[in-house]
Amino acid sequence: MTIKKAMTDGSLGKVFRLEGRFERWAPVTSPDAWRESLKKEQGGGKLLDLQPHLLSAVTELFGPAELKFSAVQSIRAYSDDDSVLMVQHASGVDSYLSACEAMGAPGPRIRVTGDKGSLIIQDLDPQEGFIKQGVRPVNGKWEVDTRSKAYLHRGAEVTEYESVPGNYVDFYFQVKACIEGKGEMPVSQSDILMIAKIIDDAYEKSIHK
Repeated sequence: MTIKKAMTDGSLGKVFRLEGRFERWAPVTSPDAWRESLKKEQGGGKLLDLQPHLLSAVTELFGPAELKFSAVQSIRAYSDDDSVLMVQHASGVDSYLSACEAMGAPGPRIRVTGDKGSLIIQDLDPQEGFIKQGVRPVNGKWEVDTRSKAYLHRGAEVTEYESVPGNYVDFYFQVKACIEGKGEMPVSQSDILMIAKIIDDAYEKSIHK
C-alpha cells in the first residue's frame, strides 16, 4: 500500500524498477525445516516458498510479467536456498527479486525507483513480528502501529516517507466476501497461473543446473 501511495502521489515519478528481497543470514540449516530438506517436487526450497509472495506483490503493482532471468541454486541446504529472478512487466517496469538464506548482508526489503527518486523500505512487515510475539488483531483491526519505516532517496537527500499501516486481515475478509458471493477473490485465477508459470520457468531456465 505504501508503494502504491508513493506511485499515486508522484513522489517517484515514472517508476522503472523494483527490487524485492527476502534475505537473511542463516548459515546452518535446521533439521526440522522441511522446506530445506525436501526436493522441489515435494514442495521444498525457497524458490517455491518465498518467490510467489514477491511475484504476487509486483504483479499487483505493475501488471502481467514474464521471466527474463533466473539463478536458482543450493548454497547450504539440500534444496534450493538462493534464487534471483528478473521479470519484465508489460507496463515496462523491471522487477528484480531475491530470496536467500545465506546472505551475510541482507539488502533492503524493497527499493522501488522512478525518475524522481527511490523509495526504500528496509525491514520486513512489522505484522510478522507482532504475530510471533502473540499479538493479534482485534475485530479485524490492529491495536498497534503496523507501519513500516520508509525513506525517499534523491541522491544525498533522504527524507522519511509516511507509510501506510498494513493489515493482513483485509485479505481474508476479501476471501470471506467471495465465498459469500459478495465480492471477488483478492487474487485472480489468471494471476495465479501466471505466477505458477514463472516459478516453473525459473527452475527450467536457471543458469545453475
